[in-house]
Amino acid sequence: SRTSNSIFLDPVSPSDQTIYVQVKSTLSEKFDGLKKLLSENLERSGWKVVNDVAKAHDMVQINVLQMGKAQSPGSAWSALSSGFGSDIATGALAGLAAGYMAGGSVGTGIGIGAAATGVSWIANELVEDKTYSMITDVQVSVRVKGDVKQISNADLSQGTQTQVHQSYAEKSHWMRYRTRIVSVADQVNLKFKDAVPKLQTQIAKEVSGIFS
Repeated sequence: SRTSNSIFLDPVSPSDQTIYVQVKSTLSEKFDGLKKLLSENLERSGWKVVNDVAKAHDMVQINVLQMGKAQSPGSAWSALSSGFGSDIATGALAGLAAGYMAGGSVGTGIGIGAAATGVSWIANELVEDKTYSMITDVQVSVRVKGDVKQISNADLSQGTQTQVHQSYAEKSHWMRYRTRIVSVADQVNLKFKDAVPKLQTQIAKEVSGIFS
């Protein structure tokens, strides 16, 4: 696993080690396993995971952008280059492995591919170096006593000739930090169902390490 930006947090007293965890996804799949792994890691580090954000001193929010097959480890690592919130090169990455979507295993996907491209496709798959990746955007928030001023700007197109510029300022009590984390599993004949827990474990380890 690699991160686009390092996040350094000041230590807090044990009484303040309360954290709210949120995991979302732009994919159709839910990632309850990732949230469970992350919560367990944080609790082992002395944090108390709370369900009420009003009771949390810290907050971590994860958005899963992609989990599936990649052309190579390099194509996955390239998603780090622009950092949090940037587009990813979807041409080199699959949202979820086709076999997993169809029947819960990459073996099912081989059957789909054989029908489409012939038996030689299977022969190549039997000895292929498989790479799977998981790409997440992570936002960490720390509650502070003072006010934090946040300004948001947006440019909106209206028709073909007009641009609308918007600006919005608000005060909050959260200092926010952002990073992108990419995890890669690469092995000959690696099955997607075997890669999934490895990928999620690595992401959970990277995120919980921010609070260690």
